[in-house]
Amino acid sequence: MITTVDSNFLHSNMKTDIKEKDGQYMIEIELPGYKKEDIEASLENGYLTITAHRVPELEQLGKETHYLLRERSTGDIRRSFQIGEDIKQTDITAALKDGVLIVIIASHEDKVEGERRKLIPIH
Repeated sequence: MITTVDSNFLHSNMKTDIKEKDGQYMIEIELPGYKKEDIEASLENGYLTITAHRVPELEQLGKETHYLLRERSTGDIRRSFQIGEDIKQTDITAALKDGVLIVIIASHEDKVEGERRKLIPIH
């Protein structure tokens, strides 16, 4: 079973759905406006952590731009999920499509001891 470990997940900028089908888990995380190179997925000690970074547009547009309303966040956002230590990096695939990061986790029976932090490629 996958659980979120963030205490403020209801107010998170990463709205998430978790589904289970045919022994696999699918985590769908909304990340509109992010490019795949701005997103990192990592696995460490049984936790899947998704981090995304957005540069403030003022840095891109210049000082002559003034916001009248600003609701989109900038900087780093992060969300972690406890997925269990029996999951290996090779059991996880990730892809970004239409602003949604889709992470698929195949369940695994063998416990992995001492696995260090691993990055998961995003396609």
